[in-house]
Amino acid sequence: MADDPAYVKALKEFTKSAPRIEDMKAREAEFYGASDRASGILFGGWVELALETAIKSVLRPDLTSTVAKRLLGFEGAVGTFSAKTDLAYALDIFGPITYHDINLIRLIRNEFAHCSHPLTFDIPAVGGVCSHFQILDSDQKTEPFMFVSLTRAADMLENPADETNPKNRFITACHSIVWGLLNFAKREERNEMQKSKLP
Repeated sequence: MADDPAYVKALKEFTKSAPRIEDMKAREAEFYGASDRASGILFGGWVELALETAIKSVLRPDLTSTVAKRLLGFEGAVGTFSAKTDLAYALDIFGPITYHDINLIRLIRNEFAHCSHPLTFDIPAVGGVCSHFQILDSDQKTEPFMFVSLTRAADMLENPADETNPKNRFITACHSIVWGLLNFAKREERNEMQKSKLP
């Protein structure tokens, strides 16, 4: 809101700032030690934030923050996780495999955020969704532990090498998608595209 005091605005700006690849190690260390519910919500939110970063990277460079907020903000035209996913797919930021998996991540994130029952990745219904991530079978899969010391990896997840473990599958899918979206957002080719664009 326009009437927010400076300290409230400062916190909001910091928490809404774009994620950086350099921050992945510290961020993952926070996430891995969390409960299943917290992991589902936090990793899902991380995917949404990376998705927004990728979308912003293809928007005009002189777009004002006011217009960006009207588009991508909480009450914006494409402010929901679902709408951002559809827009990014329509803009050809990613293909059908990633589109499929982001929708599953969004489902898990929403259910973990709103379910009134105790919820873990070990529940068969949750594991059933995690068993359908497709990016894990593609060449775009990125191991989450590339940013985490191997001595700590075993402490953060049960049996990290187990690719059938639902929580491992969820985290690896989220990590792979975030890594791809953040790399997409910083591609230098975009500058060349802008130069050749018609007025």
